[in-house]
Amino acid sequence: MEQIRIFKWQTFIYAILLAAFLTFLTMNQILSKITDGGTSHNLSMSILLFGFSLFILVLNDYYFPKSTIVRLSVLFLMLTLPTLIYSSLRYTDFLYGFLTFAFIPLALSLGRYFGKIFYILDKPDILTFILILPPIIGYFILISSQNITQLNLGSRDFSFAIIAFLPLILYFKSPILRYSMLIFMGYISIISAKRSIIIVFVLFLIFILTSNSKNFKNITSKRLIIGFIVLTGVVFATMKIFNENQKDFQIVEKRFSQIQDDGGSGRIKIYNKLLDEIELSDVVNLSFGHGFNAVEKEVFGHPAHNDFLEILYNFGLIPLIVYLLFFLKILSENIKLFLRRKQLGGIYVYTAGSLINILTLGLLNCIITNSLLVFINMFILGISIEYTENMKDKYG
Repeated sequence: MEQIRIFKWQTFIYAILLAAFLTFLTMNQILSKITDGGTSHNLSMSILLFGFSLFILVLNDYYFPKSTIVRLSVLFLMLTLPTLIYSSLRYTDFLYGFLTFAFIPLALSLGRYFGKIFYILDKPDILTFILILPPIIGYFILISSQNITQLNLGSRDFSFAIIAFLPLILYFKSPILRYSMLIFMGYISIISAKRSIIIVFVLFLIFILTSNSKNFKNITSKRLIIGFIVLTGVVFATMKIFNENQKDFQIVEKRFSQIQDDGGSGRIKIYNKLLDEIELSDVVNLSFGHGFNAVEKEVFGHPAHNDFLEILYNFGLIPLIVYLLFFLKILSENIKLFLRRKQLGGIYVYTAGSLINILTLGLLNCIITNSLLVFINMFILGISIEYTENMKDKYG
């Protein structure tokens, strides 16, 4: 018991330090989009985050867990190395690319370490709140220095660094905390005026409501009162948000109405052009790619707005297959849990929530090119996998 208590306190300290790193990186990401005060690729902090994460794992003898999922993530990293080495003109490019893909197995393993603590704690609300602090702090610092309604659409890309934390909401046991954070994330989605972010939030919200529908059979008077308070808060918050951000609602409405005309901000044209370029590639380039950031450097001047096409063009078909197998393995394991939901309950929701966030954003944007977003996504995915596995062992 004493050992477990020390283990918990150590983890809270790690969580506070990790939240500090992620807060700095999140703020840096936000500043890079709205001012000249930040850089989107803060290499030094990414190196420190890498070292800190590795330190936690080594200190606790929690090395990369032996699982097919982790092996596939390591294999993906190894397959990207040759392309990174021969195509990176500067060592900083190579280092940033390496850290981005190394964060997949590293953050996944770190998340699994934290996932054990989430399972041990009866109510992980404090730990969850510590880990979800970066986007909250980032947002309030932002509104204290910027008029959000004056931001152009490019500047509103800062919201990706906030919405990445969305799946952590699932770990709140308190309905007040859970739905308060849902309101906050919904607000961020609206002011972002980013269709992909709004789609992710709506899918996540629908998923939460439908996956928890079985709980309506066991409503108590206490839950009913709490539910009424939360619902009342949601109504008033929605009215306040609408009144204060009518301009943002109009932008969102206009952008969705223009999807057919603009092809999803030109995504259809981008995808078709990139597929044509891939079709013209020789066997070597098709297998191992055209080089790190080749889509941005050689084709468009910007990423492909799709993680899978980005990987295919930059690193080739072989790394892409491994990357797909990585997610297919996670998805297949979670489908098994869903099929056993009568026996195991709704434990599938944690990993499913992470997959909704990662895959939807990855299909509509280039998350894989951003080291911070890769770290956050894989860290939360690791928490969900470990937490779910422990819950499965508990229920048998």
